[in-house]
Amino acid sequence: MNADAIDDIAARHPDAFRRSLWKRYAVPIGILLCILYTFYCAWFFSIATVLEKANWNLAGAYLADWVSYEIRPDIEFKDSYLTIDYSRFSKLGSNPDPDWVVKQMAVIERQVEAAPAPAIATNKSSQDSFMAPGAPTAENPAAPLGQSAPAAPETVRENAVVAATVTLGNGRIAITPNLVAVTRGAESVIFDIAKDSSVTPRTPLPDWIEQRRPGSTAYVSFGFLGRAEVQNDEVVAWRRFFGWANFVFDTNSPFWGKPFGEVASLIVSGARIDPSRSNAALAWHNILNNAEWQHGDVWLKLLQTIVMAFVGTVLASIVAFPLAFLAARNVTPSRIANQVTKRFFDFLRSVDMLIWALFFTRGFGPGPLAGMSAIFFTDTGTLGKLYS
Repeated sequence: MNADAIDDIAARHPDAFRRSLWKRYAVPIGILLCILYTFYCAWFFSIATVLEKANWNLAGAYLADWVSYEIRPDIEFKDSYLTIDYSRFSKLGSNPDPDWVVKQMAVIERQVEAAPAPAIATNKSSQDSFMAPGAPTAENPAAPLGQSAPAAPETVRENAVVAATVTLGNGRIAITPNLVAVTRGAESVIFDIAKDSSVTPRTPLPDWIEQRRPGSTAYVSFGFLGRAEVQNDEVVAWRRFFGWANFVFDTNSPFWGKPFGEVASLIVSGARIDPSRSNAALAWHNILNNAEWQHGDVWLKLLQTIVMAFVGTVLASIVAFPLAFLAARNVTPSRIANQVTKRFFDFLRSVDMLIWALFFTRGFGPGPLAGMSAIFFTDTGTLGKLYS
């Protein structure tokens, strides 16, 4: 049939070739409905309000945490000196002393509370005395038994931090007990610190420093390199580094903190660090038992997952293959057996694998057995339906 014949048929039967109104406008109507539904969802879930109130700086910090890590020193103000503390499980080890935190030491005098004086005992009363033991008398006007005499404060001299400088790329924070100078590039801002009272800038703040109300905490941004908070009792700085901290060796490893060349030299030809094993075996042991990243435990769980999937699928194929013959109508003539087996397969595969996992976790407890059973049940239904 050529084009002329088709045109002739269309001319003689125009109604057969005329598209309905719905078919002609189905695409634009569908697009319009999608647009209306999108606007409805945006209104119902207040997406515009959420986007307006979103803290994009915080979102950026979360994204940066995927490929970097932070070290946080806390520099606390005292009367005439500073104390510098790091988090309990610092990535710098038990005695952190990074080169980007420079401390100025000096001998200071400070008042400390002396140990309380021993309790003042009263004279024992005579055997025939009617006074209560320890009661004050004309001969013994002392305090009651067991009360300690007040201790006078002592003055001690010690070496302490009197100034600190934290460097964050092109930024710097110079800290003294009553003054904080923040520098980023060519701009600098000095804050006067009234301890436990206020933080007061001497000049107008640039756009990379935010202070929500006068005297409150000042939030300083150094971009990707870090951030800081100038508070009325301390300065908290976050220095960001690219990479994953202690990914290979943790702080307890003798290889921690050493450059790659030195580690390779120790493994290949260095003297044994642990006399009971080679340096290569020690390095491998430290990697597997990394306390922060737990590589050995993660790898074991990954292997368990693969074994669970393999064993569950193999068992499912063993069970599903013979049952598939019952579900096949051209093999098993019984309609009842066909329908029962098919509905059994439908039931097994219609329940999600996660639901089966929760079910078996309740019965067997968390572990490979529960996951293996969930895969076995779901794959039995899937493979049985496929084979039949």
